[in-house]
Amino acid sequence: MAEAQRLSHTGSWAWDVRRREFVYRSVGVYYIFGFDPEKGHVPWQTFRDRIDPEDRVRNIEAASQAVREKKSFESIFRIVLPDGSIKRVHSVGRPVVNSDGEVIELIGTHVDVTEQYVAKETLQRAFDEIKKSEDRLRLVIDTIPTLVWRAGPEGIPDFLNQPALDYTGISL
Repeated sequence: MAEAQRLSHTGSWAWDVRRREFVYRSVGVYYIFGFDPEKGHVPWQTFRDRIDPEDRVRNIEAASQAVREKKSFESIFRIVLPDGSIKRVHSVGRPVVNSDGEVIELIGTHVDVTEQYVAKETLQRAFDEIKKSEDRLRLVIDTIPTLVWRAGPEGIPDFLNQPALDYTGISL
C-alpha cells in the first residue's frame, strides 16, 4: 500500500476528534508534506504549519463542519515547503460515527494535485495567448477596407468581417 501511495502521490490519515490528534498518518502523507518518514514522528503542529496560512482556516472549517454535520468533506489547500515551493493538495475525508451517533474520528486521504494545477495554469495561459492572437487577427480583418467572408462546403457563410456585416446588414 505504501508503494501504491508513493506512486500515486497520495496519503491516508485518521484524526481522533476527542483527543484532537492524528492517530494515523501513512508514509505518503509525510512525503506530500515534505517530511522524511524515516526520521520518525512529526508533531501535528509542524504539519499544520506547512499549510499556507490563507488556506489553514478554510481547511480546519471543512473538517469541523464534517464533524458537526456528520458528512464527508473535500478541501484543496496549499503546502509551502521550506524551499519556498508550493504543493496543492486535495483532501477528502469522512466521519466515523460510534453507536451513540457521535463522531469519533475523521478518516481520509490527501492527494498531491500540484502537477494537475501546473498543467491547468499552462493550458489557461495558452488559451489566453490564442484569444489575444484571435483578437488581433479580428482587428486586422475588420479594418481591411474590403468585404471578407468564409463559407462552409454547403455555401453557408460562417464568417463575415465587420465591413461585410455592415454592407449586408445581417448579423452573424
